[in-house]
Amino acid sequence: MYERKGNSGNGAILRLKGNLELDALLVECNCVKWASILLDLTYQFVAHKVKTRGQLPYPILMLRFTRVMIALIHNLPAPKAFLVEEWISTDDGDY
Repeated sequence: MYERKGNSGNGAILRLKGNLELDALLVECNCVKWASILLDLTYQFVAHKVKTRGQLPYPILMLRFTRVMIALIHNLPAPKAFLVEEWISTDDGDY
């Protein structure tokens, strides 16, 4: 979560300060959670339709959102908040 320093548009990009950063990250984390729930409901709906109407003539890719969490660092001069996302390995062969 960043802001641009100065009004000209040519300024530096800075992190948000204090609670503004945490508030922005909480919104981001909640959006990812709700999007993940909505995607899961969509796949449940598709699975139900496949059960009642039969297999689809084409495959549907299974997608998912990465899991996220907020990490708070307090033992610094100014507390920092970070959005930590799950690492997706491409070595599994599932992707």
